[in-house]
Amino acid sequence: MKRMKQAVLTAGILLGMLGMPMQVQAAEYINLTDYTEIMTPVNGLDGQLEVSVKGEAGEDGYLYIISSVEDMAPTGEVTGENLESSELEAYSEGSVNYFRIKVKDAAQEASVKAQFSCPGFYDVKEKAETNGSAHYPIAYKFTNHLASKIGNYEVMIFVPEGNEIVKVSKPSAYADYILTEENNLRGVGLTKGLASAGNINLEFTFNEPFGSEGISKVIIWVVCLGIGGVVLIDRLKKANKES
Repeated sequence: MKRMKQAVLTAGILLGMLGMPMQVQAAEYINLTDYTEIMTPVNGLDGQLEVSVKGEAGEDGYLYIISSVEDMAPTGEVTGENLESSELEAYSEGSVNYFRIKVKDAAQEASVKAQFSCPGFYDVKEKAETNGSAHYPIAYKFTNHLASKIGNYEVMIFVPEGNEIVKVSKPSAYADYILTEENNLRGVGLTKGLASAGNINLEFTFNEPFGSEGISKVIIWVVCLGIGGVVLIDRLKKANKES
């Protein structure tokens, strides 16, 4: 009988020890698999940020979007899968602001896609380079304020039409950022995994290329005048010889 009690006690302790790490893992399992931000210019000064989030809801049953741009505000239709509604709710925790949306079934993966207006995003003060030309700097920082990791975070920022990316300073390694062109807009971005409290910095400058429409017209006009002058001089020389 004594041996049986000891066996039962030992089995209970082992089961308890096995159960503890399983509970911890379950609590830490909540995370976002994908988080994408795409900034496009609406006009010369304002921007529109499209955010797509996919992953597990938090313990409160919500999927969260981090307010990464000052004064960003929801605009347009909110879409996704496994959502209880199509309305975003503004939410704050301390000094951090979010937008969140209720998930229908918290045990299943959910996704949300929303657009936000970002007034004055491209209204930046020009920065004079050493060559004397004016470049416009963009400094973008995203911090994962969630208590869980983001499996894959991606950001892409497009500059106003007619402009080009001049220099990328963060990240500094060419292999760490992406350059692209879509719908006549040039953009720069990056992609990486983000731990809780992790952040990314994307800093670059843009401006109109030297071959912009106005300058191109001046150059073409000067070239045409030069060619016309050479032709005129050649004709005058031939006329003098013939006379």
